[in-house]
Amino acid sequence: MAESGAMDPVRRQYELLPYPHREPEAERHRLLSTPLDDLEVLNQLAFRGTAKLTKGFRVLVAGGGTGDATVFLAEQLRDTDARIVHLDLSSASIEVAQARARIRGLENVEFRRGSLLELRPDGGVFDYINCVGVLHHLPEPPLGLAALEGVLAPQGVLGAMLYGQYGRAAVYQVQSLLRRIHTEPADTATRLSDAREVLAALPDHHWFNLAQDRHRGEVEENGDAALFDLLLHAQDRAYTVPQLRVLLKNAGLPHATFLTLPESPVDYYEPASFLSPGPLLERVSARSLWARRAIAEQLYGGIAMHLFYATRQPDRALGLTETDAIPFFRSADAYADWPQTLATLAERGSSARLRFACGPVEVPLPEGCAALFRHLDGRRTLGQLLQKAAKGDAANPRQLLERMLPTLQVLHQRRLLLMRRKTARLPARLAGLTDQLTGSG
Repeated sequence: MAESGAMDPVRRQYELLPYPHREPEAERHRLLSTPLDDLEVLNQLAFRGTAKLTKGFRVLVAGGGTGDATVFLAEQLRDTDARIVHLDLSSASIEVAQARARIRGLENVEFRRGSLLELRPDGGVFDYINCVGVLHHLPEPPLGLAALEGVLAPQGVLGAMLYGQYGRAAVYQVQSLLRRIHTEPADTATRLSDAREVLAALPDHHWFNLAQDRHRGEVEENGDAALFDLLLHAQDRAYTVPQLRVLLKNAGLPHATFLTLPESPVDYYEPASFLSPGPLLERVSARSLWARRAIAEQLYGGIAMHLFYATRQPDRALGLTETDAIPFFRSADAYADWPQTLATLAERGSSARLRFACGPVEVPLPEGCAALFRHLDGRRTLGQLLQKAAKGDAANPRQLLERMLPTLQVLHQRRLLLMRRKTARLPARLAGLTDQLTGSG
């Protein structure tokens, strides 16, 4: 597969510094999760809870790097006939990804070296495409997105990450500074050394230091590869929500569901996360979906990356109020006790303070919650659960749902409670994977 000459600096970077840095031997004791590729979440938020992932499912990881998404997807799909194509420019990165897959005994991945710009439909189409941290490094991101859309199945889903402009303002200030310093060509070692010296010299009030917590852990974990990727990348641009809307619409993928990570304290694409109840919030809430997202983005001001599922068709997420859908606690082996625990807490009081990755969260537990969680078994529909909970309650099932919706929203935001349809076909091994998960790549 040929590659554009304009991509040579990017390819050289990742040949020299495969990113993210990964030690293949670590696969013997842990499995990294990637936020877009949890199949239970993907099923609810992009396939309306009806995905059939156990037969004939085809996946493309475009710009798969050292293999985080590829390994996570392949492990989830191990016992199916699904096939995954890992595509990347860098041979060095592919070698790391191959070694990780080999240690795990994963045989459902095909590794290809090349550019996503050269993808063609005659090579087959894909039900799900993962493209994380790639499009914003292309000379012309719209061309890359068009190439991906061209190999996406009619009902397919693109899971993507693109940089957020506002949350990376400090990064671009330092990138500009380093370009000003490096007026003459310099080798990689010199550029890295200069970058570290510059970071050490920045005063405490500098924007980068004020926002450094967002990047420090990544640089500490991945060293030179992360530092170069962050501050010295040959091609790097970011997007606002309105710019993303135009990009996706022009590519024929106008509908997007944005993800907020479970460790985030709020949904930073909703103005209600920041504005207090009142006339202003009422006016803002009456705006269109994309307008609300744009307002919330600027209210928050710190979105450094946009994670989203993009599709040709609207309404691809299965909502929490659809009574013919089945609520369940994800990865049942690890969370088997949650329904009974919440039922017990609901019997003791109207709320509970639970600790999540983002910190302590107050979970409302209104009347009716105890009965609903007692019967939540991953087989009953929400409507059936509400009927059970309504017995002995003066409210009807719809009133109960309105009362309990804030509880369901909190648990869903933390990726504990998910929804699926009876017709969904998810791999049986998903429940057992939680013992290996150690975080996000």
